[in-house]
Amino acid sequence: MPVARYVVGVPVLLGGLGLLYGLGTLLVAGFREGGADGLLAAALGAWLMALFTLMTLPLGWWFTFGQRYIVIDPQGPRVVDVRDWRLWRREAPTPASAFRALRVAVEPLNSSPAETDEGDTTWGQQIRLLARDPEHQASVDIAWLPFDARDAAIAAAHQVAQALTLPLDVPPADARFTRPGRDSVS
Repeated sequence: MPVARYVVGVPVLLGGLGLLYGLGTLLVAGFREGGADGLLAAALGAWLMALFTLMTLPLGWWFTFGQRYIVIDPQGPRVVDVRDWRLWRREAPTPASAFRALRVAVEPLNSSPAETDEGDTTWGQQIRLLARDPEHQASVDIAWLPFDARDAAIAAAHQVAQALTLPLDVPPADARFTRPGRDSVS
């Protein structure tokens, strides 16, 4: 469970709800005191609060309740990118034919390791669907496993490759892919 998401998301969400409550209270009080003219004056005075409410409330909801995951559908065969926000969800299916292979390789966990200082780089086993046409379809990261879990990564990738009827690409154990998503080996 990603704790940082809740540490940031819950206070932002509560702040947005507080601002929404304050905005509603301000508008109701303006209407009670001056009718329609009071409501208009309160609305003009509360525009900044409304702006902050519109920024913080959706952001807090996204941090707190947003999830993204990949579903492998062997019946398609297809890969479905699911973005779920509890109240609504978006599914983006991609046919397995859009990918040329499933690769298990050692790649850096950070997206751009320093070229000269590889001592600070953390390496892991990356399971990735390689796009057939990288200019029109992005490669899809399926999973990260610890560096020493090569056999488990290969076994898991083999099951996914069978479900999607894709070839499995397993480079030699000592190969290091320094630019994730590309075919460069160091």
